[in-house]
Amino acid sequence: YTQYSWALQSVSQGDEIVLVVRDKAYKLQGDKDLLLKFMSAKARVTGRLEGEVLEVETIGRPSKDE
Repeated sequence: YTQYSWALQSVSQGDEIVLVVRDKAYKLQGDKDLLLKFMSAKARVTGRLEGEVLEVETIGRPSKDE
């Protein structure tokens, strides 16, 4: 397995997609096909945070200075 294929398999079996920021993890909710495109990659995410759940509104590549 690669890290990406392992993550895809885990998500297909019901695991959550998470965003890790320093020492904190947030469960991501939104378009899974779009979220999967950024698995194992740095991303810039906007959305609505409620506790440890982030409802994703936008996700994309970060700018070069981020």
